[in-house]
Amino acid sequence: METNFTENPESPYDSYDTTSGIELVVENERFRVCRCLLVYASPVFKSMLTLEFKEKQEGEVHLPGKRSKDIKELLDYLNPGLDDTLADGADSAIRLLPLAEEYQINKLRDKCASTILQELQTNDKPQEFVVKCLKMSNQYCLLEVLQYCVEKCAMSKSLWKMVRDSEDVPTELKAKVYEERLYVLEAEREELVTAKHCMMGIKRRLNEIVTPHDQHCRCRTELKVRSPLQRTCNFCARTWCTDNVSTDSYRSSYWFLCNHRIGYNVANDAVLRNFLESKD
Repeated sequence: METNFTENPESPYDSYDTTSGIELVVENERFRVCRCLLVYASPVFKSMLTLEFKEKQEGEVHLPGKRSKDIKELLDYLNPGLDDTLADGADSAIRLLPLAEEYQINKLRDKCASTILQELQTNDKPQEFVVKCLKMSNQYCLLEVLQYCVEKCAMSKSLWKMVRDSEDVPTELKAKVYEERLYVLEAEREELVTAKHCMMGIKRRLNEIVTPHDQHCRCRTELKVRSPLQRTCNFCARTWCTDNVSTDSYRSSYWFLCNHRIGYNVANDAVLRNFLESKD
C-alpha cells in the first residue's frame, strides 16, 4: 500500500538541495533539511549520515514513535535563521527533553533544563507539575532542576506526601526528598525553640514590671542628699517613689506621673522594645 505524505506549503522544510539534504519521515510527514544542520547538532545523526548506514544511502531517516509536531519544533530550534525560544515554554521543554537526550543534542538539553527551572521559579505551578519535573530531572540528570524540586517538595507538607505516595517516584529519589525534609523540620524546630525562649523572656519581663515586689518603689530619703546612689529599681527598672525627688513641684509634674505608669516603663524597657522592633 502506497503511503501518502503531507506537505505544508508554508514550512521551511519542504525543499532542499538534493546533494546535501536529507528527509526526516515522521507520521507520514517529510521534513527536508540540510545534512550539516543535523550532523553538527547531533552525534547520533552524524553517525547515521556519515557512516555506512542505510540512512546515508537512502537519503531519508525514518523516526518511528516520534510526533511530527515535536520534530518540527526540534528543527526550528536548530535552525539558525529562527528564534531559539521554545514555542510553548516548559511544555515544549518537557516534550523535547527526551529527543534531546536520545539524539545527544546538548544545547537543546540545556535549553530545556533552563526553561523548566525558570518556569518553576517564576510561576506558581500545580503540585503535579512539580512532581513531574522532579521525576524528569532525576531521569535525565538535570542537577539544578533536581535540587530545586527536591527543596520545593521538602518545604511543602502536601508535596512531600504526594512524592511519598507516588509509585512512579524511585525509592532513591524519595530518600533524597525525605532527607531534605528532615533538614527543613530541624531548622523549623530550632526556630520554634528560639521563639519560645524569647517569649519566655518577654513574659518574665512583663511580670517583673507589672507585679509588685518588696523592693519596688520603696522610700529612699537619702537620695535627696546622696545623688550618686542608684535611682532605679533593680527588679523592674522603675524610678523610685516620691522620696526620689526633692521638690513638690516635680512630684506633681507630668514627667513624674509618666515615670510611674506601667505603660511608660513597658514602652521604654530595652528587652521589650527590641522584641517589638524585631516584629515590625
